[in-house]
Amino acid sequence: MDRNEPVHLTTQADLMRAAHAKVKDDLQSPEKRCRAIAQKALDDFGAKLPPTRSFELYLVQGVSGKDVIFPPEFIFLLDVGLDAAVGVSVYWQAHGRGDPDFPDFSAATLRSVLNRSSTGIIFPKIAGELMIVVKTGYKDSDVKAGLEAEGLKNVQGSDFFWTGNCQPFIEQSLCKKLEADLPFVKSAEQNGVARIVDFGPGWSCVRLA
Repeated sequence: MDRNEPVHLTTQADLMRAAHAKVKDDLQSPEKRCRAIAQKALDDFGAKLPPTRSFELYLVQGVSGKDVIFPPEFIFLLDVGLDAAVGVSVYWQAHGRGDPDFPDFSAATLRSVLNRSSTGIIFPKIAGELMIVVKTGYKDSDVKAGLEAEGLKNVQGSDFFWTGNCQPFIEQSLCKKLEADLPFVKSAEQNGVARIVDFGPGWSCVRLA
């Protein structure tokens, strides 16, 4: 070894800076941020998000005449091979002539997207939210206990109408299971996003990536 050759030492501070930079880069990846949001919702049910098959981006706008009358909504879509694709909704929040914080995932909303049609993107389902219609002749206490036994959380309701939270992105399978396994369930379906539609030309959906 040449004694005059400079020696480069890796200090603890260097390692910490490198680790911090890597974490920062990872967190800035939209796909990784979306996966983290989805995984947090799955954690309550002890489930793990499968690997991403595809990652897409859609723009949803409400257009009246030639004006966009609602804040543009961007839907980040991850196909992970479940009943529904993972949808992460982020709005464009204009500050001056742009949105310097876009995409701001701190205000993101999680969706279950059943298909990639315009209707499926514009009117997605609310991730993990179920609505259950119950047959007559059953006690509320038995209904609540039965739904909770099937893994539903935050079960609320009375008489014929109930709501509950389930593991996101497999809602369709869970609805079929509730209808098949519980004699008091008349029907079970996902809660969906409702939008104002009394304007024209109306809502549009464009794939950006």
